[in-house]
Amino acid sequence: MPRIKIEVPEKFFFKTEVSVRITDINYGGHLGNDSLLSIIHEARVRFLNHLGYTEIDVEGSGIIMNDAAIQYKAESFYGDDLLIEVGVMDFSKIGCDIVYRIMNSTTKKEIALAKTGIVFFDYKNKKVVAVPDKFKSKVVRGTPLEKA
Repeated sequence: MPRIKIEVPEKFFFKTEVSVRITDINYGGHLGNDSLLSIIHEARVRFLNHLGYTEIDVEGSGIIMNDAAIQYKAESFYGDDLLIEVGVMDFSKIGCDIVYRIMNSTTKKEIALAKTGIVFFDYKNKKVVAVPDKFKSKVVRGTPLEKA
């Protein structure tokens, strides 16, 4: 069976840290897959806030996550501080991929790579819309690895 292979963008434009909480630990004693998805959601919100946006207002449009993929590399445990780098790639007319590299802040060991596909959405009219040019311009020309 083929495995998920997440491509990494040429540049990551943002980084943030999130600590692994006790509620993020599964019955196996390590970071649960559902919690990792929540952690990258937090990183995405911080990234958008850093750019002056929210998930419901990116240059007047909202965003919807239409897919997600995670490629696990190593375990993470309660109390670990995770460094999450965020980049954007694979623009289409209506969306793009946000890619996350998750590492242990102390050891620099890679924990996972993740990707969330997003589309831009007009919540008032309930329809998909084009990627806002200003958003695309900001993330394409962004300074690599800005930190919140």
